[in-house]
Parts: sequence; C-alpha cells; structure tokens
Amino acid sequence: MKNQTRRKCINLLQQAQNNGDLRMAKRIMAMLAVADGALYSVIATTLKVSEESIRLWVNAFLLKGAKSFNYKKSPGKPSKLTKTQRKQLDKLINQGPQKAGFSGACWRSPMIQWLIYEKFGVEYSVYYIPQLLKNMGFSYQKAKFVADHKDPEKRKEWLKQKWPKKNCAA
Repeated sequence: MKNQTRRKCINLLQQAQNNGDLRMAKRIMAMLAVADGALYSVIATTLKVSEESIRLWVNAFLLKGAKSFNYKKSPGKPSKLTKTQRKQLDKLINQGPQKAGFSGACWRSPMIQWLIYEKFGVEYSVYYIPQLLKNMGFSYQKAKFVADHKDPEKRKEWLKQKWPKKNCAA
C-alpha cells in the first residue's frame, strides 16, 4: 500500500471512529492489517468477522480503492403491508378497538395482530407489532397498574375488604 493511500485510510479510520461507524472502521483496519502482511485468519479473529469478509473487502479495495469503504445501508425486507393498507390500518387504529369489534378500550399487540390478519390476510409476529406501530408513527404507552390519581385511602380500604374475599381459596 502506498504511503498516500495509507494516510488516506488512517484519516478515514479516524473519521469512522469519531462517527461511531464500527463497520467502516473494521474494513479499514482489515486493509491496513493486510497491507502490513497479517494473515486473514488473524485479522478475522481479531475483528470478529469471517475470513470470507476479509477476502471480499480486499477484492473491493483492489477494484475501488478507498471508495470501497463506503457502503449503503441495506434496505431490509420489504413491508408485508402496502402503503394503502398501512393507511387503512392507521385509520382503523385511530378509530379505536371498539369500532374494530373488540370489547376493550385500549389497543394491545395481539388485538392489532388479529386485526391485520382479518383485514389484510397478513401475518405478523405479535412481537413485531410494537415496531410496526412505531414505524407508522404511533407511540408506545404502557398502562400503569396503580391508578395514582385515585384516593390512596380508598385503595387501602378496597385491598383490605374486597381483595381478600375474591381471591381466598375456600
């Protein structure tokens, strides 16, 4: 590796580290290590990547030089719902669960999962529903178990008088 190219790589490495771009930093460190004669296996172990990644990075570097360090973020898997369906889902969610045929007044992930399946025939994991809603601009709100706006004395009285009666084993 020429001195000019090495200096450019070191500058890019510093930028990547300052920006917290671990992916780019690893690629640059790998190229510098290859230029210093380190074995692919040692580099891969040190950087916790595969030897195949090192080979691909070296090939890209040989073809494109320092431009090979730039990469585009993967767009990810395409959405199962179309834009039109997302708009319809947004409308259904904003109308509330009762309008959609549920007895509860607050949405829960399993309810939305079922709604999506019933209306659009699309299956989502119940664990993905919060992320889907976040991506659609909804905010997550966790219900409080204690009604802090209620009278604390009445709560204590209820716990003493009504709670034990309903939950005692006979």
